[in-house]
Amino acid sequence: MIEKIRENIIYAIVVLVFITLMYSCVNNDKDKETDINKIYEIVIEIDYERKSFSYNDDATVYIDDEKIGTIKAGKCKKYSINIVGGEHNIWVEGGTSIRTNKSSKVSLKVDDDNTYFPYKLKDGSIAGLSLSVDYSKK
Repeated sequence: MIEKIRENIIYAIVVLVFITLMYSCVNNDKDKETDINKIYEIVIEIDYERKSFSYNDDATVYIDDEKIGTIKAGKCKKYSINIVGGEHNIWVEGGTSIRTNKSSKVSLKVDDDNTYFPYKLKDGSIAGLSLSVDYSKK
């Protein structure tokens, strides 16, 4: 009889531990959903390096297909925008009416710990526009 009670107590403890673990997993998922719906004020800083023997065209900055501004070669510019948390893409497009070029898209993750995003922009005469994270400012 004592053996049966001990077995039932162990079974109850295992069930409680399982329920606690399941609840914590569900709770973590809810926190992640909340971050995605939260709006953050972020700062994008772009340092557009002016180079000899390059086009040095004005460039338009986009996040997720939305224009956030333009920048001239040789300038460093900050953009302050409101955006929902989560993964986004930033890229630039430059050129003239007869010649355009785009940089590759660079992924950025917006959350409580990531609201400042510094980038370097270069215009290579052959390679075109190149946008990269400026780790020296991060």
